Amino acid sequence: SFLVKAVLLQLLGDRGRRRLLLSALGVRQGRAGPHDQALGEFALLIFKHFRPRLDRVQLADDTTLAGLVPPTLVIAGAQDAMLDSNDTARRLSQCGPNVEMRLLPDTGHYLPGQVQAVLDFLTKPAHHP
Repeated sequence: SFLVKAVLLQLLGDRGRRRLLLSALGVRQGRAGPHDQALGEFALLIFKHFRPRLDRVQLADDTTLAGLVPPTLVIAGAQDAMLDSNDTARRLSQCGPNVEMRLLPDTGHYLPGQVQAVLDFLTKPAHHP
């Protein structure tokens, strides 16, 4: 599991932490390129001064999700190691009336290349019922 992997990688110091952070972001070992190496270094710098939340993320109930009035774009990686994005996609698709859900296959927590999708969403004409 991810937790066992995390504990073992922590024993390797910065090298292990870099590998752990890249894994959490969805970069698979052996497929990391120069950009991913820079991302790993950046993530190490962030976590040198930042402590992530360790408590459980509060989930909105179905009534709250159904009350989402403004158009909402949600982009998530289907292989996210930190959040259950598949459940998020299911719940938002069922409950969120104005939610556009994009679940990216073979993608983790890190979502590169989504600028155009966000721009397209933000600049499309508003739909008025």
